[in-house]
Amino acid sequence: VIATIGLLTLRPLVVMLGSTSTIAPYAVQYLTPLLVAAPCVCGSFALNGLLRYQGQSAFGMIGLVSGALLNFLLAPLFIFVAGLGIFGAGLATAICQTVSFTILTTMSRKFGVMKLSLRNCKPDMLLMREVAGGGLPSLIRQGAGSISVTCVNIAANPFGDAAIAGMAIVMRIMLGANSVIVGLGQGFQPVCGYNYGAGLFARVKEGYWFCVRLATCVFVALAALLWIFAPQLVEIFRSDPAVVAVGVAALHIQCCTVILNGFNMMGNMMTQTMGRTGIASFLALCRQGLFLAPIVLILPMIFGVLGVEMAQSVSDVLTFVVTIPFMRRILHELR
Repeated sequence: VIATIGLLTLRPLVVMLGSTSTIAPYAVQYLTPLLVAAPCVCGSFALNGLLRYQGQSAFGMIGLVSGALLNFLLAPLFIFVAGLGIFGAGLATAICQTVSFTILTTMSRKFGVMKLSLRNCKPDMLLMREVAGGGLPSLIRQGAGSISVTCVNIAANPFGDAAIAGMAIVMRIMLGANSVIVGLGQGFQPVCGYNYGAGLFARVKEGYWFCVRLATCVFVALAALLWIFAPQLVEIFRSDPAVVAVGVAALHIQCCTVILNGFNMMGNMMTQTMGRTGIASFLALCRQGLFLAPIVLILPMIFGVLGVEMAQSVSDVLTFVVTIPFMRRILHELR
């Protein structure tokens, strides 16, 4: 469905997502192969989750990492050697996602506790509702991230291509930093689920606070490195002085508040695993949806391009403030 709708509406889609007239042709070239590979991308995420929750996380990691490493090799070959440019970058990623899906399918059939078979695919409304409820916070978290990218692009659009490029680079860098904590949270979720289901609530709390402390320490270290090497990191993507100026300013501002995300993210993942779908969905929506979307559209009217650069940090602080009372109540109930 994603591939079909995306390919049929690609040109208006990239414009709606914030592309300028100069960026749109490149966005279309890059997205075309990615949309063709969309079924494999979705399948890879599902299979990785299934393997992880069967205790076979190493095999899931092999599947995803294999595709990522292959991408490091194929992308420069397609872009520079074959002369395919931005289309080559998208084609390399699409091929690698397909390879990951193939590897994960093989791993799941060979090593998984549950064997994949179409004969076992029997619709069960109760089961489907439970799966959908458990996955809703993740859907909102990822969906809100996509919406935030669109809102940032739209907000940066009046300030030119340099502002769009600078913010895109910062979002990519911060996505890498946040991915470390997402991995920690996903490692905590099975532990939380096992112990919560067994009624070992003290262990749930112990695991939660361990992950919050570790995540905060990791973010402090990452924030320090990102602050110091901000110009060099942005210049890896673009050496244009205007792009670097926007990117460095935004990166420095986000370094000041990113340490709050350890608490925000662990609380979200803990409530999701405990089956508190409503609370988890609301917290997942806050950071990059409920707060960021209006903030990034309002602040530029007051502060100009600085408003775009500081919007994510303001959203992080507001999410932290909102998360505190929810987690106090949840942790009190676990006594």
